[in-house]
Amino acid sequence: MTGFKQIFPHEGLAAIVEQAVHLVTPILTEGSLLANLHVIRCMESGQSPPINQTFFNHCYSAVSHSTGKAAQQFVPAKHPSLAESYDLYTQCLPALHTKPEKPTFIKDILNAAAQRADDNFVNHVATNFIPRTMRWIRLQLGQIPYFQQLRQKQVTSWVRLLCRAATEDSNVSQLLPRFTSLANPPADVMENIEYVVATMQMLLGPLPVTDVSLRKHPTSYLSWLHLVLTDFQAAQGTPYAPKLFSMLPQTGHHTSFIKISTTALHK
Repeated sequence: MTGFKQIFPHEGLAAIVEQAVHLVTPILTEGSLLANLHVIRCMESGQSPPINQTFFNHCYSAVSHSTGKAAQQFVPAKHPSLAESYDLYTQCLPALHTKPEKPTFIKDILNAAAQRADDNFVNHVATNFIPRTMRWIRLQLGQIPYFQQLRQKQVTSWVRLLCRAATEDSNVSQLLPRFTSLANPPADVMENIEYVVATMQMLLGPLPVTDVSLRKHPTSYLSWLHLVLTDFQAAQGTPYAPKLFSMLPQTGHHTSFIKISTTALHK
């Protein structure tokens, strides 16, 4: 806390900031857990939930108990789908768990946190979509005897080739000549991987997949990422099982960095 005390030498102001952090941290942690659970539940039922600042604000409201002047509680009837996810979420909580307090004076702080959570979600999809797709392709190739006999460097090249073909709305035959280190596979193997690419193109989301498309339509790619996660879960316990991941960025239990505006301090 040495650096913190240097920035906030005024004891009264420091106490207000520390109180805000103490109040906000558990709400952000539980809210992000609920958000992840809700997205997974929606994906499993074939729904595509809207994810934006308002969504994260509703998650923060659902997991907390509002106090203070003009306090407003989460109303399940207004958000039945999220309320159903919250009911499932509470089943995983300790018996003596109580909702964290959400006094009205931290409203602006939570609004800023919800906006940052939305920004982080966009970055999460844009940054991780291709690497996770490539790990999924590697998982598929690992089940084909032809690729089991190749060196890891060659397998990596094939993974890149298939990923480019799928995300660029192309095909393996078109791109293979550009990968000069790769030889033409047997006809049955070529037919197999062309089928994999064609299947991916039906499931990935808007094509071609670019950084712009990922950032503009991040929710459109969640269905594919959920399929990837499901296959990764099924592969656990096998050699070289891919690492699991969260659908949305997960806030940890450590003290959060929060944005405190002049308005929040006045309140």
